[in-house]
Amino acid sequence: GCLKITARLEEEEGCAYTSSRVRTQYKGDWLYGRIEVCAKLPPHHRGLWPAIWLLPTDDEYCHWPSSGEVDIMEMVSGSGISESTYHWQESPNCSYPAGHHQQHVDFPLPSGWNTTFHEFSVERGEAHVAFALDGVVTLNVTTAAFWNVPFYLILNTALGGGWPGSVNASTRLPARHRIDYV
Repeated sequence: GCLKITARLEEEEGCAYTSSRVRTQYKGDWLYGRIEVCAKLPPHHRGLWPAIWLLPTDDEYCHWPSSGEVDIMEMVSGSGISESTYHWQESPNCSYPAGHHQQHVDFPLPSGWNTTFHEFSVERGEAHVAFALDGVVTLNVTTAAFWNVPFYLILNTALGGGWPGSVNASTRLPARHRIDYV
């Protein structure tokens, strides 16, 4: 089988919906190297936000985003458009958004994005970050503003919020974000 990260219509702790995530913080952290995740994304539904991303293990430069963020894949509301983003601060300070930068790319997912598995990856080095979909580079970032700290992996499917919009009657739940391997 595979890992199923599931968003459900079920009440828990006063909320109408639940979803899940897997974090490797303090269990698996990487400074440099390649991370690839073979995933099948949930079908088109308003309010769904499946993501594969990295955060620094420790907040050495204050809170987010001063310590950085690497979004390997985010798909908002099942649009069939995904994005990869690298966030960084020009210099370590705690005044967001002052000094906050990002480079990102929106790219269409291949046909069958919600019925077949695809490989989402990032390669992180001392002076570059490269994102790829099924082995094809979608974004190359080269900047002096790279953090030399370990990052951990997060696999999740969020529901609602300002960016993906609210869950509504057209949102079919449960919705599953399937992971074949990392």
